[in-house]
Amino acid sequence: SSKAIGTSLTSMLLPVGILAVMKYYKAGDVDLKVGLAIAAGIFVTAFFGAKLGLSLGNVWVTRGFGILLLLVSLKLIFS
Repeated sequence: SSKAIGTSLTSMLLPVGILAVMKYYKAGDVDLKVGLAIAAGIFVTAFFGAKLGLSLGNVWVTRGFGILLLLVSLKLIFS
């Protein structure tokens, strides 16, 4: 399951993300300073999040994701 997630992220994020950034950058719609600062934060937190997810195991990650989906759906229903 972890290999599938990693492969899926690689296949989607790299080509789609790079092409989208290039398109918006050419149009002048990218604040490079802010974008790089956000990217650095995402890079660090994704590293530790992936490490935590791998150490917890599939059962706990699945339960946590289920709880997250439930909370988001309740917020959408009641707002």
